[in-house]
Amino acid sequence: IMLGGDYRSYEMTKWKAASINTTAEGNVGAVGNFETTRYNIDNTLNFNKKFGGHRIYGTLGLTATHNGSRNQAVEGWGITQYVPQAASLNSAPSSLFRYTESESSTLSTFLRAVYNYKDRYTLTATYRIDGSSRFQGANKWSTFPSFAFAWNMNREPWFKVPVISTAKLRLGWGRTGSQAVSNYQTLSNYTSTSYADNSFDNPAQRVVSMYPSNLANPGLKWETTEQLNGGLDLGLWKGRFTLNVDAYYKRTFDLLQSKNIPLSSGFTTIWINEGEIENKGLEFSMEAVPVKTRDFEWTVSGNLSMNRNKIIAIGADAETRNIFVTPDRQEEVSFFLGSKLGSSAPTYPGNIFMVGYPMGLFYGLTTDGIVQEGETGVPLGKGNSPREPGWIKYVDLDGNGYVDDDDRTIIGNPNPDFTYGFSTSLSYKRLTLTANFVGSYGNDIINVSNLLDKYPHYNTRNIFSEAYFDAWSPENPTGKYPALRHTILNDLYVPLDRTIEDASYLRIAKVALAYDIPMPKNGILRGLNVAASVGNPYIWTKYSGWDPDVNSFGANVKKMGVDVGSYPSARTYSIDLKFRF
Repeated sequence: IMLGGDYRSYEMTKWKAASINTTAEGNVGAVGNFETTRYNIDNTLNFNKKFGGHRIYGTLGLTATHNGSRNQAVEGWGITQYVPQAASLNSAPSSLFRYTESESSTLSTFLRAVYNYKDRYTLTATYRIDGSSRFQGANKWSTFPSFAFAWNMNREPWFKVPVISTAKLRLGWGRTGSQAVSNYQTLSNYTSTSYADNSFDNPAQRVVSMYPSNLANPGLKWETTEQLNGGLDLGLWKGRFTLNVDAYYKRTFDLLQSKNIPLSSGFTTIWINEGEIENKGLEFSMEAVPVKTRDFEWTVSGNLSMNRNKIIAIGADAETRNIFVTPDRQEEVSFFLGSKLGSSAPTYPGNIFMVGYPMGLFYGLTTDGIVQEGETGVPLGKGNSPREPGWIKYVDLDGNGYVDDDDRTIIGNPNPDFTYGFSTSLSYKRLTLTANFVGSYGNDIINVSNLLDKYPHYNTRNIFSEAYFDAWSPENPTGKYPALRHTILNDLYVPLDRTIEDASYLRIAKVALAYDIPMPKNGILRGLNVAASVGNPYIWTKYSGWDPDVNSFGANVKKMGVDVGSYPSARTYSIDLKFRF
């Protein structure tokens, strides 16, 4: 029995800034301080016992963490002189002080036991108890067990296949938890605001008031994920070729999510535990050394992952009605819509979340090219005029004579069919060339930037030359884009299938060439490696935007697969020197 080391760590980050800006009302100054702290404490008790072909070992542990942040700022306005220093605030006739702080803690205990018999069979059991300060009462704590079994078949006496050096079967089940919720959401929080008050008996000429900033939910609890997985590890020719295959089924329930609520409540959102999601898939990885001689070696490796997700439940108050799940088929589904894509165009949500379907499908209107000479387009909205030649031709799915919200349907899927990557390395004596590739196939992107750059709805806005020269006109009836000045902002409020693009791609992630320079054996410098590399030199894709591997709202699951002016991946060049003494 051995007592593990008492591991303690402490991290602190501090930031301070000061600025002076000139405005019409005089100089305005601000000073800010931001501080974050993090504590970690880990203690373990280890046990290890071996008898005959049996071995039992385990760990009993305790982990505690604490995270805190403090933010304070002072603002002053009406400063009569310009001095870009914090001391300038001393001459501000009016000032305002702001201070916020936030803290959270976790405490976890765990027991892990492993039984091994002659390196043939391994059985592992783990039991965790996790507590979080972000929840209240009994909900602070939750338990997360897991079990795993592995069988090394190649170590069995009867297994005599010379070409197979490794053959291992794996099976596991377990639960994990997430406390991904903002601090203090189980409590009613208050914040302050101020407004001018020129009353004679108020020398500060300002009144500070308090108001509730959130709607408390004391019933919040841990989000839980349960997973069952099985796998195979295979090695051939003494490790010259290895293959790993994994299959999994994962179910996540009691999802922690910020849900939109009616404004009549006085708030816009509330944190809740609601919904259930299913994920299942296959993962493959391989590594091979096709050629290996004294001076030359060639290695290749790759991986491929396929995941299918489906919404199992989204809450009792979900909207249920008939919608077009395809342009020619309606179905009664329970659903909720994602967040609005923009403040101007489009102001409708772009994603829909339906029970029995993948997450975040794109939901909008379908189109059928451009209204041609001699045709009359369907009105956009009840009571509006029919569309004339040169306008976008919308499809009236329900056949009521005009296009409205009920004509929306599924127009794309941001979830890929599979993702993959592969790499290769060629080494000749001291020279090594490596190349890494990554890719995705089958996912769509809603290119919101196209609505602004390729559909001219303002007289003074610049557009891509493609949208100008390929605009519809009587002389260019096959033009891809609507006639100039034949788009109004109302046309772009609802996402269109015209803005959905295939985001499949294959990218060269990095190419590097390295050389080990020989050094004298008795010198101080024992080794020198020089390398040159280029990152992201090329990408194969049909996507018309800057980069298909982007998501403008990566932290917001209610805006999946959206490109609104996202910054593309940069191309980098580097030269590296590594010294060994």
